[in-house]
Amino acid sequence: MKNLITGIACLILLLAILTEFTYSQVLYSRVMEADRAVSCFRETVRTEGYVSEHSRQWVRERLAEILRCRPEEVEVSGTGRPEAMGALISYSISAPLGDRMAMARFWNADDNNDIRPVYEVRQYVTSVCPAETEREDAENGSTEKERGETR
Repeated sequence: MKNLITGIACLILLLAILTEFTYSQVLYSRVMEADRAVSCFRETVRTEGYVSEHSRQWVRERLAEILRCRPEEVEVSGTGRPEAMGALISYSISAPLGDRMAMARFWNADDNNDIRPVYEVRQYVTSVCPAETEREDAENGSTEKERGETR
């Protein structure tokens, strides 16, 4: 009987550890998927030359879906005006990751919101979007030679 009780206690402990390991792997997968979404966002920002409202909304919705939070909890900020080619564009993204432990109550860990994990990215990216005058020229089909300009 003593062996049965000890065996059940060990089995419960092993299942709790297995649950925590599984949760950490799921959390890791979510973070990797969030990194891929942010990478797409970064490329969009590079080509547009700034952080547009459309790209902000897209990354908010995508991260909310991946990290299982509300879109309002995802904070996106960055350069809101078009930048010339070669200029640095800054942006930052933060979103809650969820609980820090799958079985916090089992481990008697206080589930305090002050230590809730957050996915956070702060980066700069170089604009590959042509300057405003170059964009207008490309749309009109004119070149520097046609306008009589030299560098």
